[in-house]
Amino acid sequence: MAASGLGLTDMARLLIEAGADVNAQDNQGFTVLMYALQKGHPEVAKLLIEAVADVNIQSKEGWTALMFASAMRHTEIARLLVDRKADVNAQNKYGETALMEASEHGHKEIAKLLIEEGADVNAQDKEGSTALMYASQYGHPEHAQLLIEAGADVNAQDKEGFTALIIASQYGHPEVAQLLIEAGADVNAEDKEGFTALMIASEYGHPDIAKLLIQARAHVNAHSKKGGTALMIASEYGHPEVTRLLIEAGADVDAQSNEAITAVMLASKEGHPEIVQLLIMAGAGVNAQTIYGWTALMIASQYGYPDIAKLLVEEGANVKAQSNDGATALMIASQYGYPEVARWLIEVEADVNAQTNEGYTALMIASQNGRKDIAKMLVEAGAHVNAKINTGHTALMIASHIGRKDIAKMLVEAGADVNAQAKDGYTALMAALQEGHTEIVELLKKAGAKE
Repeated sequence: MAASGLGLTDMARLLIEAGADVNAQDNQGFTVLMYALQKGHPEVAKLLIEAVADVNIQSKEGWTALMFASAMRHTEIARLLVDRKADVNAQNKYGETALMEASEHGHKEIAKLLIEEGADVNAQDKEGSTALMYASQYGHPEHAQLLIEAGADVNAQDKEGFTALIIASQYGHPEVAQLLIEAGADVNAEDKEGFTALMIASEYGHPDIAKLLIQARAHVNAHSKKGGTALMIASEYGHPEVTRLLIEAGADVDAQSNEAITAVMLASKEGHPEIVQLLIMAGAGVNAQTIYGWTALMIASQYGYPDIAKLLVEEGANVKAQSNDGATALMIASQYGYPEVARWLIEVEADVNAQTNEGYTALMIASQNGRKDIAKMLVEAGAHVNAKINTGHTALMIASHIGRKDIAKMLVEAGADVNAQAKDGYTALMAALQEGHTEIVELLKKAGAKE
């Protein structure tokens, strides 16, 4: 076995002549023939075959000598193995065949030999992949052509519903994609999630393939099971060239997913101002709301993109819009801690005193999340320091409860009522005492808080 793995042809010959077992296997079931092929020593492999090594032995995982020869481009050895009746359709534990190995590595001559010897071009591995899918994934157009001519099903689907065309679109192989289309591949086939080849090309940013698919009449406004479109996907993943192609092809710029999410929202979430601009120029609305009432501006505020927030406002985004629970973009920027976004929203007259359904204001939210810089900004912009939520709690009570002395001090200096009471009689001082925030207790008492 060592002689086979090291390519020591003369030593291997001597051992064979001395009666060495040519079918010996290691603890993984690999034979000396497999070792010779795996390590790239065809001369040793030839010796073993001539010594009548069993060509159909499979390792514990089902690998055969022919699979190794097919993967390693040992064309002459593959021919010798086939002549010795090697099983061209044997499958390993993963369901892979010699033809799949040849297809993955682009060994056209070996594939041709295997096909001539009866290899099943439509065999599927455990994941449902075919040899054509392997060739499509690894970008071997001539190999794909050979398989198609031999009867490979261009519309076969794996367990996830992927076709060879979807796979070529994912991995960016336009020559293979063109070949598949010409061979009758369904450009609108969907995987289990409802994704088409165009959606996949849009996700991975392959404009050349997207163009091919559009020219082949792919449905530009098809929706996945979650309601996404190719344009939404290109917008989310930040591919302006694909986005532009889709818009020019008539993609609906205001299409909505099942949750009423739009392309503008997705581009805003992922921080793609160029794409937001493209969509707006194509007529996309900026005030659409999701099923939760969120707008693109709220989303840009959540993820901290001031350039996108500014662009949206300049194009007419409603800075006072509220979500289903009453949140505004300013509240969201206050919660997630984006002072630059908050400053811009205040400058364009966002309502600093708007309240959620539960009565929270941006100031309360900033206080609750420890955003002193934003809280200060809000106070300076006229936020009511004594506003109360539905239960009667104030921003000062909130800051006292979480132990933010800096915010509590700023609120007191801004005129917060240190003796305000919630509906249950709860005060800021009680909150500080309860949580053991002694410095805040001292601050409040100095400001006149009563026990």
